[in-house]
Amino acid sequence: MAALMAAHHRPGFYFRVLEKGEVGAGDEIVKVADGPEHMSVAEMDALLYLPGHTPEQLERALRIPALSEGWQGSFQAILQQKTSGSPGSVNPGLAPPSGPPPAWPGFRPLRVSHIDRESVSVVSLTLITADGRPLVAAQPGQFIILRMQPEPKGPVLLRNYSLSNLPSANHYRVSIKLEANGVASTYLHDQVRVGHLLDVAAPRGNFTLQPGDNRVVLLSAGVGATPVLAMLLR
Repeated sequence: MAALMAAHHRPGFYFRVLEKGEVGAGDEIVKVADGPEHMSVAEMDALLYLPGHTPEQLERALRIPALSEGWQGSFQAILQQKTSGSPGSVNPGLAPPSGPPPAWPGFRPLRVSHIDRESVSVVSLTLITADGRPLVAAQPGQFIILRMQPEPKGPVLLRNYSLSNLPSANHYRVSIKLEANGVASTYLHDQVRVGHLLDVAAPRGNFTLQPGDNRVVLLSAGVGATPVLAMLLR
């Protein structure tokens, strides 16, 4: 359901609670005032999660006093990147930096070399370089971001998937569970074939296995086994 809402640009922040109270079915909702700029939920969502925004649009969003501090900080980070001319196609406002710096900025195409059917609901994709440039071995527990557009005129989707095998500079492997109404997982399960190109951001994340001789216990459930599987194989 979360993936379906994101695909239709409905992130779910229609109301901000300023004062606690009770609301129930049948209660009347009355708009008492209009805020500045009149930006829709879809416009606001696109500024953070989709490419192609302009500094003017970001400045409009920052003039909305009801915008939460978190969203204001995200838009300020994106605006700073825009005005400074810094390269990169990933919105810096999506999350604070985590782990070591990415091995490359933005996205690069990787080729699907193998597809393994792990179960009725999980498929693993092995990705290799498509342009001859070497990859970088990720730390066990890190993830990559896939950028997809299942429909030619549909929304661009960004999804994080943990790497699910031994860290390697030759290939990456991700394992994806098919989710009900999951636009991205359905696309990866049903449409992607060997030889297809996928836009991939460099490995990142600080949920990693630290070097040392101490014993560790790895616990996970379901498809959440992917990052700890990489740690186990290490």
